[in-house]
Amino acid sequence: MKLSVWAGKAQLRDPERWVGIIQQAGCERVDLVVNDLSRWRVRQNGKVTNGWYKTSKHWQTYDESKLEAFAKAAVNAGLEVHTLFWAVPTPKGLTSAACWLHTFAETVGVSGHVLDAEEPITQSSYVDYGGNPDEAAEHLFAMIREPLGVTHIGYAPVHTVQPFVSRAAYAIPQTYLTKTSGLTEDSVPRLLARSERKLGAREMVGSFAMYRQPEPDNIKATLCALKACGVKTAIGWHASSLKRYGKALRAANESDA
Repeated sequence: MKLSVWAGKAQLRDPERWVGIIQQAGCERVDLVVNDLSRWRVRQNGKVTNGWYKTSKHWQTYDESKLEAFAKAAVNAGLEVHTLFWAVPTPKGLTSAACWLHTFAETVGVSGHVLDAEEPITQSSYVDYGGNPDEAAEHLFAMIREPLGVTHIGYAPVHTVQPFVSRAAYAIPQTYLTKTSGLTEDSVPRLLARSERKLGAREMVGSFAMYRQPEPDNIKATLCALKACGVKTAIGWHASSLKRYGKALRAANESDA
């Protein structure tokens, strides 16, 4: 199985070191988180606000020079690089996202992108699109040039997430087996099937958690369940946890079990 991890703001401080840690864990791919708009929402009046109800921009990323340095270090080391981004469903927000992502991909050699279809997508109004999430999804996918995947929580609301997942090259249901998620190995095929049946996923990329893990951890169990479903790529949340679980992840993936 091809392994990846989500790398975030903490990894931008020392790209070369983190690229080495990621490769030592057996990863061939890295998914670089380029922003955090998790608190941003589009209100009924069309304004974009954050969690403190202050007016926000429609698009924002982490420090672009640091993102570029990390991505180039990963590409030069032979890793396949994808971006993970949050976006707010406004014409300005989605257009800005698509333009920035394409420029970044051309600059550093990014292979594709992943939209995180969580709260900014599920809890925003779609007033600029006549209240129709399908029109927002059509707008975004018409502009993105590189392959685009969509990650979503296991039981994502169909009305707002299906328009994005059904257009995506692949879906990444978050099958996070932790001490608090309530999920088991048997949950994995059910969540994959739901993404395909209700959200229209064309292809599946798996995911696994490296936080709130029991003893022994659930990493091997998750990978085994994903492999049994025919999944060939899996992404772990997140790179910082490789300090603790890097060896376990590599061993779990190399195991025949």
